[in-house]
Amino acid sequence: MAHINISVAENNSEEGFSVVEIEGIIDTVTVPELEKVLDTLAGISQRSIIINMAAVEYVSLAGWSALISNASFFKEHGGYLCLAGMIQNVMESFLEFDFDRIIDLHDNLNVARRAASEFRESAKSV
Repeated sequence: MAHINISVAENNSEEGFSVVEIEGIIDTVTVPELEKVLDTLAGISQRSIIINMAAVEYVSLAGWSALISNASFFKEHGGYLCLAGMIQNVMESFLEFDFDRIIDLHDNLNVARRAASEFRESAKSV
């Protein structure tokens, strides 16, 4: 049976982003739980979301679809959703479908935090 643990590790309203930590498997069984967390963050007007994928073991096509649609939603509403850190087999799946053309992937959380901060600064100047 699929399992997933999701937590909002950082909710940094001062910096304008939240870090969502995911552990386990993202598939049709667990996608609703992920979407619930992302919907909650969107509802509190969080502008940027960093999803730490370092402990994600597998992502099904339904999981990728949920991540891509949420990234598109945030972009359409002036926000930013990106992924940070992936194990090799998850990254291979991500790249195989060319999802890197749609959603930003960063090597680790520090790089993703910098990208979210840069997004925030560029959004201020617009």
